[in-house]
Amino acid sequence: MTSPGVLGYGDPASSVSWIAEPLAASIGFLAAFPITRGLRWANVAVGAGVAACALALDQPLDARMNALATGAALIVLAAATRDAPDRYAGGWRSLLR
Repeated sequence: MTSPGVLGYGDPASSVSWIAEPLAASIGFLAAFPITRGLRWANVAVGAGVAACALALDQPLDARMNALATGAALIVLAAATRDAPDRYAGGWRSLLR
């Protein structure tokens, strides 16, 4: 969210940053849990949207490079996998014991 201030670019590129970056962080936080791991694929859409806006909008070169790098990183990191546990503490049966 600080990239528009650090790199010194304004609208419309800053609006894309202020919308997409908190959205990607929220999705990433929720996807960190094993039960909601499937939400990580939403970050592929966010990354593709950021990259598409970088190509479609008239932006300074540093803003365009930042958006392309951020979009590519979101897509690559969303596709990264890790082993999720197969057990989730027994569900309702654990309460009946």
